[in-house]
Amino acid sequence: MPDGIIYIARNEENPKNRYKVGKSDRVDPTHRMKELTDETSNIGEFKCEGYVVVDQVNECEKVIHSILNDYRTVPNREFFDCPIDLIKNKIQENLKDFIILDYLNNDNQNNEEKSRSKIESVQYIEDHRNHPINFINNLNNLNFYQVLKICFHQNWQVSGCSCTACSPEVRKIFFLLIYKKVIASKKRIDKNFIPKGNGLQIEGHTKEKINDEESQKLQNEILETNLKKLIDEITFEKFLHYFGEALRLININDIEEKNRKLADFFYNNLKKIYPKAINNFKILDSMRYAGGKVLNLEILGNIYNEHISYQKNFDNYTRF
Repeated sequence: MPDGIIYIARNEENPKNRYKVGKSDRVDPTHRMKELTDETSNIGEFKCEGYVVVDQVNECEKVIHSILNDYRTVPNREFFDCPIDLIKNKIQENLKDFIILDYLNNDNQNNEEKSRSKIESVQYIEDHRNHPINFINNLNNLNFYQVLKICFHQNWQVSGCSCTACSPEVRKIFFLLIYKKVIASKKRIDKNFIPKGNGLQIEGHTKEKINDEESQKLQNEILETNLKKLIDEITFEKFLHYFGEALRLININDIEEKNRKLADFFYNNLKKIYPKAINNFKILDSMRYAGGKVLNLEILGNIYNEHISYQKNFDNYTRF
């Protein structure tokens, strides 16, 4: 089971500070809460008190159950008697390498934050709550794989437009990937720091375009990605959807045209994933060298379609 959630559930009919900590292969806990409530052995309604979306959900559940074992109400049951903040802290500390999205603290603003939010503008509150930084568990370890998984789970849209007002969430999270070390250092000083603007505000200056060095940073993040694993988990169509935005940022400075690293990366990886796309691989091969066309989404889509077409024809042939 590659993805799922670890949830914390509470039933008001249970004693105070008794919580169920479990797993579900659904990314939204709503259905699981209904299942728990409908079980004949349960009285009262279960409500989700927070959850995290994780990789390797089975392993994550074993880890957190082992950590919380001293608080179990009954052996082999998933109920624990302890404060909810302790459970949340244990999840965040011990599952940090597996967490894709963190929804443990969305509804837990302290009084200071609530007071401050009353005097902030409506637009800032909206940006603050929906900014992609809120979905990142560890900025220092953020990578292209995690970025696209977040985009996929949040179903963020890409317009195909190059202006900074379009595709705001996707564009912002790519900026966070490029400047992750800068932002991580700022958050160590101010844990509530939220970058502003359609781009990224650093030292009072909003960057809405990236320079050559920053283009290469984003390119290098892509080159370090396990492409097959990513495609298996979000589908090739969704990969192209979000990769196109990254490619637009890189091509602002013609970096790919100069070094052809992405063309080489896709040629070597896609030949293993979609080996039957022979005709289009010849075209992609030419994009690896100076003078050829620059890598684009069309050729990547054509490789996928050629492979799928071959596979369908082969399957139809073998039936007879």
